[in-house]
Amino acid sequence: MGSRCYIDASGTVIIQAYASIGGNRCLLQSHEPDFRTMEQTVGRIVVGHHSLVATQATMLCGARLPAKSTLAAGATMMAARPGVEMGSGLYVGNPARYVGNQTGWAGDEDPLWMTRTVRDMTALRVADAQGVSGEDVVGDPTPEPAPSLRGAS
Repeated sequence: MGSRCYIDASGTVIIQAYASIGGNRCLLQSHEPDFRTMEQTVGRIVVGHHSLVATQATMLCGARLPAKSTLAAGATMMAARPGVEMGSGLYVGNPARYVGNQTGWAGDEDPLWMTRTVRDMTALRVADAQGVSGEDVVGDPTPEPAPSLRGAS
């Protein structure tokens, strides 16, 4: 689970094997108010095995992310419709909608994430050079000193 994630356990929250609540500030809220009846409803949230809830994603009371799926960053998954079968894949938007299958990432038939047997990513790859390089500096790299305001009238 990432930093500053909030899991409301008023109801039931199930995070299946190898699922991750990733990134920052995810919200899993297992209750909801009914303003017509002045009642609180508690329900279930299920994150399927080998699935990922990405940064700032929200799962509301009754939501179910299928196995081997991703809830995209910033997406909001609402309660699953009764009797509607949800496929594994990528869910995006607010409310979240299924946009496609995830197999074939980077040319792989079955992405390693979806079949792993370890919980943590321990390998680190640095994609770009870190720090400020010469090509990041535009113009003269030594700025002019600020003009003095002394004696200004």
